Amino acid sequence: MRVIRRIAQFELATILYSPIALLLMAVFVFDAGILFVQIVSDLSMAAVSSGSGVESLTERLFSGRTGMFVPLTGRLYLYIPLITMGLISRELQSGSFLLLQSSPVRAREIVFGKYLALIVYIVAMMVMLVVFMLIAGGIVENLDYLAVLSGILGLFLLACTYGAIGLFMSSLTSYPAVAAIATLATLSLLSVSNSLGQTIPIVGRITYWLHMGGRAYDFIFGLVETKNVFYFLAIIGMFLGFTTLKLSAGRKVEGAAVRAAKYAAVFLVAIAAIQIAAQPAISTYYDMTRGKYQSLSKESDDVASQIPGEWKITTFANVLDRRFFSYAPWFRRLSYFFMDSYRRVHSDISFEQVYYYRAVDDSVLYRLHPGKTDREIAEVIAGRYGLDFERVLSPVEIQRIIDLRAEGGITHLLQWGDKTVRMRDYLGLIQEPREQEITAALKRLLIGPSTITYSAGHGERDVHGKGGSNYYWALTNPNNRRALMSQGFDFAPTDWAAPIPQTTDILLIADPKVAFGSDEVAHIHDFIARGGNMVIAVEPGGQGSINDIISTLGVALSNTPVLSDDEEYGETSFPTRYSESVPESFSYPPRSGSKFVLLDRPLSLEVLPDSVFSGTPILISGGENEIRTLGVGLTREVNGSEQRIFVIGDADFMGNGAMGRFDTFNTAFVTQLFAWLSNEEFPPPIKFDDHQDTELKIGKNGVMLLRITILGIFPLFFFSIAATIHYRRRRR
Repeated sequence: MRVIRRIAQFELATILYSPIALLLMAVFVFDAGILFVQIVSDLSMAAVSSGSGVESLTERLFSGRTGMFVPLTGRLYLYIPLITMGLISRELQSGSFLLLQSSPVRAREIVFGKYLALIVYIVAMMVMLVVFMLIAGGIVENLDYLAVLSGILGLFLLACTYGAIGLFMSSLTSYPAVAAIATLATLSLLSVSNSLGQTIPIVGRITYWLHMGGRAYDFIFGLVETKNVFYFLAIIGMFLGFTTLKLSAGRKVEGAAVRAAKYAAVFLVAIAAIQIAAQPAISTYYDMTRGKYQSLSKESDDVASQIPGEWKITTFANVLDRRFFSYAPWFRRLSYFFMDSYRRVHSDISFEQVYYYRAVDDSVLYRLHPGKTDREIAEVIAGRYGLDFERVLSPVEIQRIIDLRAEGGITHLLQWGDKTVRMRDYLGLIQEPREQEITAALKRLLIGPSTITYSAGHGERDVHGKGGSNYYWALTNPNNRRALMSQGFDFAPTDWAAPIPQTTDILLIADPKVAFGSDEVAHIHDFIARGGNMVIAVEPGGQGSINDIISTLGVALSNTPVLSDDEEYGETSFPTRYSESVPESFSYPPRSGSKFVLLDRPLSLEVLPDSVFSGTPILISGGENEIRTLGVGLTREVNGSEQRIFVIGDADFMGNGAMGRFDTFNTAFVTQLFAWLSNEEFPPPIKFDDHQDTELKIGKNGVMLLRITILGIFPLFFFSIAATIHYRRRRR
């Protein structure tokens, strides 16, 4: 150990006395500083424009997909070759290595000594990131320090791994420049290896295994897994072992077969260590985020634990869909990252992909391929992604397997035993299903869906209609993750010739234009009498078609709509707020000055004193002296269970037009409303601790000072030291 320490001290002095090392540190600080300052500047402007806090500043600054650590991961390999290029090649070039070989110093002591010096330099790089963390701690209220440290640990392990590879490359040549180029080429190849050879199963498995940057992402997002730690340590050990074998080769004569066997043995030991560490019985993890956002919530963990045995996920990917690229052959090992949290608690999950093509509603696609049939376009796209078109099923062939006509372009069939349930990919920045949708699907396997029977045949709002007043977006749109069909609900139309089915969990009556017949009214009354939950939405002028039912509930509706005097929304668009007595299911009420639940010419209502239901105002408007109830929740005990009915004087509150607006709270309100109506079964009540890092304590002047300090003073400090060293060396 003493020899290793002395070699490390000498090598470290050589590194620090090199202007290149200090200039490289200055460039690294400047590079990281640009990312940091730009994000702070953007967040500062966002905080000013919103007038309130910015959620999850730690993620936005460091550990999220848009934080500074993710791009640093892709650039880190650029810095290592210039440091490692001379560690051994310089001594091979000068001939001093021959003296080391003739001394009692062993090859592994040389390797570990030089590598230890390199680690000290990498630690100095990481210390600069710690400085950025401390600066962020001064401008962010309640910064999540552990999450940031997790990301720094991931970058440190990645840099150390790159360093071990660079050290090995340095041992292969006596020319430092060649070593630097070889290291850069190797690390560049490894940085994109996950996209190479994925159409060939064996090659794809190896190249994916070699992709190190992806392993660092878990650390960056705040998750430390032992299998990833052992992966980096095993790769480091493997390349240090290769370097030791290379340096030992000059001390004794060995045949090529013997040398090859030793290299193979080191490689196999590393592979075995990685595979053993990845076994579910051994691998463990620690979520370093404050709110445990990288782990399953308790609710999801409880659901997953009730589904033992194998889960199989079959993905049906439409080649013509714009989201297909995520499931192209070279991405197939990355396509199921959305299941990682579940695989940590349930290891027996298998995956399969089925490709097909079917016409899509995408005018851009057909404009780009004028005159071509769907099959011809699919052939072009399949060839572009390296997919054998023989594997792509035609519309007729896929229909024989599964009916996907009502689905989006990417559908996941989750199978457990003889039970199946569907999940989907969605439009938007994040396509794949997330915990809310996955747990909803798992819960459906356990207890079945919550069935919404919707009234039809009287001019009601159409749950499948795409017009502005219909309910497609909120209820049945397969491309919208917030649509109730992706949150555990099924839909069935009423058959008024028979009583409302016992399987109905929620009855939806939305703006009937034609009055119900006596038999139909009787069916509805029977459903209410047996304790069924329901939604009744009435439009101005439509009271007569449903008054018999509403009066039975003990609710009175006004005859004229309430008009608004809000200058921003106009006379007919009516911003409302939650009452203070809303049920717990409405857990995220719109904040004052933020988004509203927007209604259109609503009718006010009141619960009559002789009603058998207890009425709780949910949506209200007006000031303290004149509060109007626009949506009310009715409850009573029936057969030991609480019956829940929601009545609202506006049917547009979950129309496609309202759902398409980003300045309203209507989408969240619909989700909360049906959670309450389903007795909190669906959507699953996924709960995490609220983010505490929402306040950015820096203004425009502070951002300017930060820019000067980080982009000017910090790099200048290292540059001046490098210049001083260079000057002193020239004088000598």
